Amino acid sequence: MSEACRRVCDTGHQVHGAIGFTYEHDLHFHSRQMAAWALAFGDADHHWDRLAGGLGLPT
Repeated sequence: MSEACRRVCDTGHQVHGAIGFTYEHDLHFHSRQMAAWALAFGDADHHWDRLAGGLGLPT
């Protein structure tokens, strides 16, 4: 999920350009929230490693 959210935010910034970094639009809020979630809950690599460890696969 974090990987999909990151891609959506990155695409939004590409589509909207620099206006996505202003306070007039909510895109900057979503980007910062996505970064905070990745730090709080772990990024996709962290979860893949936990899943592999739970299945007994080498990480």
